[in-house]
Amino acid sequence: MTRPPNVKIVRKPNGREFLYYQAKGLPLIVLPNLPYDDPTFLTAYADARETTRADAPPKTTGLAHGSVAAWIVRACAGKRLDG
Repeated sequence: MTRPPNVKIVRKPNGREFLYYQAKGLPLIVLPNLPYDDPTFLTAYADARETTRADAPPKTTGLAHGSVAAWIVRACAGKRLDG
């Protein structure tokens, strides 16, 4: 079976492979490292496809802790602002 759309394979230097689902504008979602036709993989893939931008956690990668940009992202996500 061919790889489903938006499934990304990441190979670590030690040879381990990890599968992720990533739609445009959304963070990586971990998928089980199983054959693509396995029922568990298909269920996880279907759940990942249903994830919308509103469901996804806010991207804070690359924002300096305590910066105005990080504060705005946390405020919009409804998190405590003093931490």
